[in-house]
Amino acid sequence: MIPKELIELSAIDIEWLITNQVCESQTLEYKEILNIGDPKTNREFARDVTAFANSFGGDLIVGVKSVDGLPSAIVGVEENEDELSLRIDNILRSHVHPRLHLEPLKYLTVQGKRVLLIRVPRSFIGPHIADTKGDTTFFARSSAGKFQMNVGQVRSQFLNSQSISRDMRNFIGERLTKIAAENDRLWGLGRGVIHLLPLASFTDQYQADLTAVWNLVQATNHSGPFIGYRNRYNFEGILQDGVNQMDALRRVTSASQFYRNGVVECVETGIAITTNTSKGWGVVQNIDKCFLEGTLHRLRILERAGVPNPVWVVWSILGLDGCNRAGEFLEDFKPIDSNRVQLPEVEFREYPPDLESLTAKMKSALDVLWQSMGRPAYRL
Repeated sequence: MIPKELIELSAIDIEWLITNQVCESQTLEYKEILNIGDPKTNREFARDVTAFANSFGGDLIVGVKSVDGLPSAIVGVEENEDELSLRIDNILRSHVHPRLHLEPLKYLTVQGKRVLLIRVPRSFIGPHIADTKGDTTFFARSSAGKFQMNVGQVRSQFLNSQSISRDMRNFIGERLTKIAAENDRLWGLGRGVIHLLPLASFTDQYQADLTAVWNLVQATNHSGPFIGYRNRYNFEGILQDGVNQMDALRRVTSASQFYRNGVVECVETGIAITTNTSKGWGVVQNIDKCFLEGTLHRLRILERAGVPNPVWVVWSILGLDGCNRAGEFLEDFKPIDSNRVQLPEVEFREYPPDLESLTAKMKSALDVLWQSMGRPAYRL
């Protein structure tokens, strides 16, 4: 794999590979042509990308002729970009399981010819299988190229994938239990919780750039849900919080913990407000907006700090058992019937560019949020 972000790659990088005779490796392969479209070539492409994903990821460079693994000439790619992109997407959707998401295709003009770079990220939700015409096979890569995985290798990847998922769920479960009990530190009873879980945080001992995170947190506009006004370093990384000035105990109303490994945890007590109902508390009318805006703000910090995708987003509500949604249309909603509501986790392979994109992606979680209050599905 070329050691640069995809957006930074240029024709100079491809020419450098040829000039310096960089050989194919576990993370790099040259292809003279891609020519996908028939069962045989579709099968070969599915095997190529799953082999990269099941190993350490890699770059597939199309339009470069090679001899014995060494690049020899630029021959270029002639296929229509849109048509080729569609065919690749169809193969990934139909013949790769679980679904594999590639980075955006990168076209470069090298020596007057178009070269296509297909970057396959390392996957931690595999192993992925190449399934074409009943031929279901797991592949991985070594320095000599792709190879068919044996039973032991497949079993090891399944166990690793399950371990990561288990670690994420255990982390959330432990944190929610602690947050629910922190009445001496947190003001109020109802609490909204956002967890942002980069996959890298649970693999390879990843460490985020805390200096970059600090500068971004310092530049925060201190208004809005899940956002405090006091910033400081702590043992876990960086903490941003705010207190209730009217509370004699000066308890926290909003808190965001940016962990050293890239995980972010946000707590907001403002999702509950005082009402004249028998419960005395109600869910704020714009609870969906609170979660969406708080999530988008924190995802932007991770993106700008260089924390890699994918990132899982998990929303939870604590301490609102029996509370109804305050405000208008109250008759449409029913009281929440659980003291701990954990919404479905949502995976982000790319950071959302805006609130509209985030809302669309979080639709499954928003539906469950509304269903917890007696509505069939989320509506704007």
